[in-house]
Amino acid sequence: MEAGFAPPSVNRMQDDLETGIEGPDPAGPSPFARVFVAGERGGESRRDAVALRMALAAGAETVTVGEDADLLVTGATDEVEGARCPVAVAPRGLAERGGYELRRIDVGIDGGRGAAAALAVAGRLALAHDARLRAIAIAAPGSALDGVARQADPREVERLAGRLEHATAALTGVWAETELREGPVARVIVDFARQADLLVLGSRAGYGNAGRVVLGEVAARVLGAAACPTLIVPAP
Repeated sequence: MEAGFAPPSVNRMQDDLETGIEGPDPAGPSPFARVFVAGERGGESRRDAVALRMALAAGAETVTVGEDADLLVTGATDEVEGARCPVAVAPRGLAERGGYELRRIDVGIDGGRGAAAALAVAGRLALAHDARLRAIAIAAPGSALDGVARQADPREVERLAGRLEHATAALTGVWAETELREGPVARVIVDFARQADLLVLGSRAGYGNAGRVVLGEVAARVLGAAACPTLIVPAP
């Protein structure tokens, strides 16, 4: 998926998946009670989405209208923008990997409303699945000068360090690791995603799109390159 990708809304997508999929109970309360699975039945993208749905919310009710869900699950080829609830995107080939489980969750922190919402959902998932949680903040380097990349602004590094400490201290019942790195944001996040089972990012927040999934440049690039599933959480 390229940066600037602007697909249509998935809110009115219909699906004929049978409701009430049975599965093992998670270790704690799941943040998702009603799940919509997108994609054409029998297609590879749909199989990947179903595999991710079972890992994230096996005991949840499956609904047939996207607007009724509090989680939308799609494959890598489906549209995600416009949803009013979190959207989980399965990478290609997830269904064929076998044994996919939620053991490590990485969540991006930048201090915005979208990141705060993402951390809250990631914390509940970590609690429900007894998974490890890692909060990641990335300080982008300054613009290149004479072809030489500049270091990140020390004030931004300090700000992000404070955001990380404040955000993770607010989590209840979950032990979280923190990582503060410098570098191109999308590239660093994709590198982290190689070690994670789920990457959680906040949606871009802006005038007129509060409460909806809107992909910023970083999220769009990550969705196209991350090896693990990605969960996009709309800013309130």
